[in-house]
Amino acid sequence: LVSHTEAFHLMRSHASDCLSTVRGQKDPQEQEKMREASRINDLAMAEFKNLIRPGVTELEVARQVEGIYRSLGADGISFGPLVSFGTNAADPHHRPDHTAIQEGDCVLFDVGCRKDFYCSDMTRTFFYKTVSQEQRKIYQLVLQANLAGEAAFDF
Repeated sequence: LVSHTEAFHLMRSHASDCLSTVRGQKDPQEQEKMREASRINDLAMAEFKNLIRPGVTELEVARQVEGIYRSLGADGISFGPLVSFGTNAADPHHRPDHTAIQEGDCVLFDVGCRKDFYCSDMTRTFFYKTVSQEQRKIYQLVLQANLAGEAAFDF
């Protein structure tokens, strides 16, 4: 015998497993909708980079993200855009603020859009105007680790 509370948790656990299995399977139409959300994200990222100019703040850039997505056909954003400059880019949940871009800053975009009830999510990092030797070295280390991880799982 199990208590009412134990039975509820047991049912919830099995329902979650079932739901996860069903949600993990996509038919061709669903796959196409996911590809379209991703395509819009790719186009938007190119436009987001163009927003970076001398003196612009994280908040000024973040406030333009949804409009760009909508101009490209998205229904809206998946989540509040994360735009970070300099040391703020090291904080994975930094909220955009009045930090202004400086030459050599790391620029991080963590953004996503919604299209036909499907969401995209993309994170990209680049440097504004110049890159130090130390930044290049770290980039190469992370790139090598990513490539080794992908090769190990044969994506």
